[in-house]
Amino acid sequence: MPAIDRLSPGLWRKICEAALEHSITEPSPYRYHTAFGKGTVAALSATCKSIHEPALDALWNTIPDIAALFSTLPDETYEKEVIVLVAERALWSHACQEEIIFTFVHDEVDYAVLARFLDRARRVRAIVSHSKYYQTHSPRRTLVAAPSVYAALTRTLTSRPLLPSLHILDYTRGARMDFNIFDVLDVLISPNLKHFGVENHGHMMWRSISPPDDSSSFVLQGKLQGEAQFCNMLGKLRDRAQSLRTFQVVVEPSSSSIMSAITDTLCDFRQLVVLSVNAWSCEPIEFATPAFFAYCAQLPYLRELYILLDDPPSPHDWRQQVSSQLPPNWTSFPCLRQFHPNVKNLALITELLPLIHSTALETLSICSSGDIRSDQIHPFFAGIASLPAREHLQSLSLSALRGDVVSAAVTSGCTKHPVPLGVDAFKPLLTLPQIRKLVVELQCPYDIDDAFLEKMAMRWPDLHSLNFAGRSQWDPTPMNQCSCTSNDRHQGREEENLAGPGPAWQIRPRATLLGLLHFAAHCPDLRNLHLEIDANLAIVRPSIVRESIANGPRHALSGILSVGYSPIENPHAVAAFLSGIFSSVGNIISEWPAYTGSWPGERAEDEEDEVVAGQRWWQRPCTYHRHWGAVHGYIGAFERVRMEERRWGWQ
Repeated sequence: MPAIDRLSPGLWRKICEAALEHSITEPSPYRYHTAFGKGTVAALSATCKSIHEPALDALWNTIPDIAALFSTLPDETYEKEVIVLVAERALWSHACQEEIIFTFVHDEVDYAVLARFLDRARRVRAIVSHSKYYQTHSPRRTLVAAPSVYAALTRTLTSRPLLPSLHILDYTRGARMDFNIFDVLDVLISPNLKHFGVENHGHMMWRSISPPDDSSSFVLQGKLQGEAQFCNMLGKLRDRAQSLRTFQVVVEPSSSSIMSAITDTLCDFRQLVVLSVNAWSCEPIEFATPAFFAYCAQLPYLRELYILLDDPPSPHDWRQQVSSQLPPNWTSFPCLRQFHPNVKNLALITELLPLIHSTALETLSICSSGDIRSDQIHPFFAGIASLPAREHLQSLSLSALRGDVVSAAVTSGCTKHPVPLGVDAFKPLLTLPQIRKLVVELQCPYDIDDAFLEKMAMRWPDLHSLNFAGRSQWDPTPMNQCSCTSNDRHQGREEENLAGPGPAWQIRPRATLLGLLHFAAHCPDLRNLHLEIDANLAIVRPSIVRESIANGPRHALSGILSVGYSPIENPHAVAAFLSGIFSSVGNIISEWPAYTGSWPGERAEDEEDEVVAGQRWWQRPCTYHRHWGAVHGYIGAFERVRMEERRWGWQ
């Protein structure tokens, strides 16, 4: 027997998967295809019988749509309609894409014609969306099977599943796809299905330009189109996929009927591990109800939960409704490891934190879409510090980039000023010993000093990423809302900060470059750091600077050092300091704007009575932008100098 015939089919399958650049060791359920390798595996499948079957299994393991199976049919059995779509949003990587819709020529399809079609279909183990299949947000060409195709296959196969080996179904309704697709999509549901994901976006992300768009059949009028079909599909899922482990659904917009159908469907899936319902949505949708949250709390194996929560009038009453639907002395969320709620503010999630009894929680990520009151932040962090899993929590993220942090005294109709967050708001976080990633993205300034940065660095030696992102967009309007606390090194600067209104860049952070020294000394695994500092070494005694860098660089900051709106006067001195505490810095990013030739509010030449020529209000921010841009290059020069010094020392 030749040596090649002694290799097992399983080994050949792995070889072919490697040629297709499958991520064999990656825990993600998706196996992405790329153009490279398909021709190689197709050629391997034609070499000998021992390789043919494993190669075909690898080639057809993952497809973006059953339309890919039409390549196995004679050309005269199907038709193609090409629709050119243009993006309605500017965030896509390119403006146009083609959507190719496949249909059968005849309503009835002969079973004999489908022989190769069904042979390849039995090898399919995953259907993923085009963006995941091609590893791009908006592929230039998508292949889609029309609802009539699913209906014809259902009639031909009777009660047999089209894809008997399917484990992953991740379906996104196309921009021009009829809502009736949900009535026939159940032909893809097999008893072996482990992952079920459906996205139905009511808003038109893409508009047809060829043929011209007639969106009348897609306009939502009163009741959600496709609501009955979607609920019917969920009922069939409940009957057929008893071994389901992952359930991910986005329905935009949704209704109470859909939310009720989802809850009823999930009641039969007690073995769910990952659950996501309308977690990230753009349209008005139905929020999670107390009954749904109570159901989630009773899942014994749930590890990841993505959920959208409303802002009820009484968060305490909402929590009481959840508790009333739980059995007495019930351990809620016993195995939860990742919790990703999308909320409007922190009031409800703070009330719900005591219901998380899991001791294995590792990731808590909160995204808020509204304004956050300043008096909600400390109770929220205090609630996290009281979790049973506080000793194991590794990643904590609080992001509220759509709203401001406002004072509790702000009422409707009043001007909102961002409220600075001081050390007291973040003190509860120091009780979490295992933090590796901390992200706080709030639309407000932070009043944090070097002493608190030292405490964080010493408390979290395994820290990988620290992100205190504040104002994401530079605002030149006057701002004098910064609250300052007494600090020996900053005495004499309180009057500077509170002397009167001034642009945002005139409010200097309390943290300085010495704060970075603590992370260099105590956090050897630190890779990314986003922190606003006062990069002015003139306020620090030279002896402290020399003592700080006496021991040489500690470790490399291989990721990003993002300094936000940090003021800087001497880029050479800052570069020398950073190169003295870090062996290398991957990249440095600031948010100071660059002068482009014209600024709103710039004064005319005849209005220079209050401004010295050459000292317009925008010049200092532009100078800061240039200085931070030069620091990274100077660090490289200092590194080369130190390398030469070490080489001379060795000789």
